[in-house]
Amino acid sequence: MIFYPKNMNNRNIDIDFFRGIAIILMSIYHWYAVKDIRTGSINTKNTLIDSFGHISRTTFIFLMGLSMNLSYQKKKKGFIDRQITRSCYLTFYAILITIITKIILPDKYIRFGILHYMSVTMTILALLSEYPQVMMLFGIIMYITYVHINDKPSSNILLNILGYKSDFQTIDLFPISKWILISCLGYFVGNEFIDYEKLNNNQLISNNILTNMIGKLGQYSLEVYIVHWFVIYGFQKLI
Repeated sequence: MIFYPKNMNNRNIDIDFFRGIAIILMSIYHWYAVKDIRTGSINTKNTLIDSFGHISRTTFIFLMGLSMNLSYQKKKKGFIDRQITRSCYLTFYAILITIITKIILPDKYIRFGILHYMSVTMTILALLSEYPQVMMLFGIIMYITYVHINDKPSSNILLNILGYKSDFQTIDLFPISKWILISCLGYFVGNEFIDYEKLNNNQLISNNILTNMIGKLGQYSLEVYIVHWFVIYGFQKLI
C-alpha cells in the first residue's frame, strides 16, 4: 500500500537503508513516549531512548533535503510542481495525524509534527532548488532566528511553528526555524558532493536479507509512520 506518489524504480539502497533505520528508532522512541503519557513514566528521559529520538529526527530531516536534490538532478523539468504535489499529500496526512493523536492523546496531540514540517519545508526548498547557496544562507538565518526566539513563550500556534516556545504539551513539535537548516544542508550536500548518475554504482550498504528488509521499511517510511501510531496505541491498550 502506497500513501504517497513515489518512484519505486532506481531507488538507492543506502538512502532507503538509513531511512529504514530512522523509522525503527522513531518507532522505539514513540513506544516509550506514548507509554510515558499513558502511565506517567519517564522512559524518554533515558539517555539511550532520548538519543533514538534525536537520531531519527535528524536523519529523516537531512535525508528529505538530500532526496529532494537527487530528484532534482534526476529530472529538473517540472520539479517544483512535483514537490508541491507531494507537499499536498503530506499536508493531508499531517492533518490526519493531528486528528488521530487528538483522539488517542488529547492532552499532548501533535499540532505541528514531522509531516507538517516536511510539507512546509518541501515547498520552500523546491522554490529555492536552483539556488542551493541561497538555500543554505536561508537555513542559517532561520537557525540564528531560532536561537534568539526559542526561549520566548507564545500562545500563538503560528509563532510556535516558527520557533517560539510553546505553552502547550505535545508528543511532537518541529519548529521550522530549528530544523530547516538540516534540510537545507541535506540538499546542499546532494548538490555539491553527489552525482545522481554515479550514485548507485558506489553503494555503501551491502545487499543481504537484513539490509534489504530495513531498506524496504525505508521505502515505505511514510506509510509505516502513519500506521505505527495505531499499532503502538493498540498494543499498549492490550498489555
